[in-house]
Amino acid sequence: MRDRRAEAEGGQPAWDPGGGAPGLDSTVSHYRVLGLLGRGGMGVVYRARDGQTGQEVALKLLAADRVQGDGDRFRREARAAASLDHPNIAKVLEIGEHQGHLFLAMPLYEGETLKKRLDRADEVAPMPLAEIVSIAAQLASALETAHTAGIVHRDLKPANLMLTRGGRLKLLDFGLALWEGSSRLTDTGRAVGTLAYMAPEQLRGEEVDARADLWSFGTVLYEMLAGRPPFVRGIHSSLQEQMQAILESEPPPLRESRPDTPDVLARIIERCLRKDPKERYATAGEIVDELRSAALLTEPHPRPDREAEGLRVWLLLAAGILLVFVFAVMHRLTQGSTGPIRVKVREPEVQGLPPGEMVRMTSDLGQALRQALREIDRVRVADGPQTAQEELTASAYCGPQVCQVVLHRLNAQDGRELWTESLQVPVAKPADLVVQMGARLRRAYPAAER
Repeated sequence: MRDRRAEAEGGQPAWDPGGGAPGLDSTVSHYRVLGLLGRGGMGVVYRARDGQTGQEVALKLLAADRVQGDGDRFRREARAAASLDHPNIAKVLEIGEHQGHLFLAMPLYEGETLKKRLDRADEVAPMPLAEIVSIAAQLASALETAHTAGIVHRDLKPANLMLTRGGRLKLLDFGLALWEGSSRLTDTGRAVGTLAYMAPEQLRGEEVDARADLWSFGTVLYEMLAGRPPFVRGIHSSLQEQMQAILESEPPPLRESRPDTPDVLARIIERCLRKDPKERYATAGEIVDELRSAALLTEPHPRPDREAEGLRVWLLLAAGILLVFVFAVMHRLTQGSTGPIRVKVREPEVQGLPPGEMVRMTSDLGQALRQALREIDRVRVADGPQTAQEELTASAYCGPQVCQVVLHRLNAQDGRELWTESLQVPVAKPADLVVQMGARLRRAYPAAER
């Protein structure tokens, strides 16, 4: 079975102008396109090489009609999703624009998608229960982190789950992600996602929350055990028949196709696939707890991830070299200092809270940014944009309990982003908000800056 890298080298053209990116040549920003990886509803994915680092990446060009003219908001929300820090969530290395097309650069993971793994299992042998439990636990853990930050994936399916050669799962493609409490980014009033894995409320075009992802989790777990999605009755079944089955029918009992299914997995699937979202799990963390309590899960990653171990060694070496370089640059800049950096604090943007709470959070974040800046040497808070060299702002995306706050340092003249970092804060104002801001802003404005 070929992995994604081999597939990209299998005779595909270096650039496909018809794949949602008309008029582009084989270079996107500082990336050189090497081959086609695939295409979907949100755009086209290419294998590419970063001209600055030499690293090979997966480069996703977004279809212009999917963003619907709201590129600025898409960038903000994509950056916030990219800020999620979890070993089972694929990182986004860069979000940019080239000739009017938004793009995302992501690591090019060695391995295969769960879809290919299931295809191989269908040809050879069913997936072992230990492998299924490991994948389920890793996926539930990734969803718990995303949902805690208020992010709903909305397109969870085997094709969006990468299995690296070490057995580690990576959740890909938050391209359809929706922040809880915010309005729809795309496709207002229409179902968004992949039919076989969509929750009933998605099919009806209703607003969705994290429980829609738990429905999709249940369909993926069912498919790993049974070899097919729960509501696909056959290869010749129509879309209308699939929709009717999702909305009205129960899936065939698992033990008809997989007699060795453990009771706890059957119970998890049954609860995830309840038609009423209120009857599903409240959080993905409850699924991990059930697996542990049933003694099925002791370690989410039972096999060593050799690729990750090699990466850690490389990172330690690179960190040492970088540290020496940083000290040298800081020393040189200190000697050639030209004065303080004048920074204008823009009003933060807050989404997902009731109006009164939104006003309070906006004020709290703005005050914390100003106070934290005043405590940093060589930075001055500017009174107006005409005197500012840079601008600093925050975008907060709030769920019921937690806000994911993304800090943006911008060039005041052209709006170019110079630095970004994120933190999570509770909706109830934390006592140490200024301290948290200060710790991150000191990394944005080190003492020897400029």
